[in-house]
Amino acid sequence: GCGAESAIKNPVPPLSVSEGARDFLFALRCVALHTYHYLRAMSSTPEIPATLTAIHPSESQSFFQFLISKNPLSGYTIESPTTSTHFKAETSLYNKSKADITLYSPSRKILGDVDLRNFSGHYSIELQDGDGVPVALEELDRVKGWASRHAFHFKFGERGDRQEFVWRHPGQSLNEHRDDLELILDPGNDEEEVLLAQYVKGHGWKGKTVLRVREEGGEKWELMVVLTLLALLVTKNREQ
Repeated sequence: GCGAESAIKNPVPPLSVSEGARDFLFALRCVALHTYHYLRAMSSTPEIPATLTAIHPSESQSFFQFLISKNPLSGYTIESPTTSTHFKAETSLYNKSKADITLYSPSRKILGDVDLRNFSGHYSIELQDGDGVPVALEELDRVKGWASRHAFHFKFGERGDRQEFVWRHPGQSLNEHRDDLELILDPGNDEEEVLLAQYVKGHGWKGKTVLRVREEGGEKWELMVVLTLLALLVTKNREQ
């Protein structure tokens, strides 16, 4: 049968109904009950586990979304359509007295900067506290054996050890999504890779360039994601 719930909510038809008709109605109720529970399970929002697991941004509500626009002169604007988070990035590639890329808060406080090191593929990332005081000096380096992959080490969240994160182009071939990037944590074993950020370039005058960043990493980790991405975008623009 369909279980106790069905038996309680749906008693068998009166005895006046033929045996065949009663069996048919009972089977029909079973199908309806199972269909109802199946549709409820499929429409419910999946819970996001506390630990890092492989997940796509579109399948989760735990990703911040930023819109990125390139300024007419130089630099980028990075802003969230749903929160007050807003960054301005300025580039100064030929002025040795300034960093190649500087990231500002809306009040013009410096949050970090990037030294592109003459576009060598090995970049220095400096995080600041907003008052011009450096709080971390990190490196973004090209992955050995990969011309299009770059890695950095950082701590994801308040707890845990420093881990390696890799920016790469999605898909099996570079030609599939050569303008897009994804940031992954590769566990280095048979476990599934973890997707932590995704950059999708908009095309055409209506196209929106979007950056999605997983929420649980913390403010410093999010800044590191933005700064390393800017390093790769500025480098790519110079090469084109």
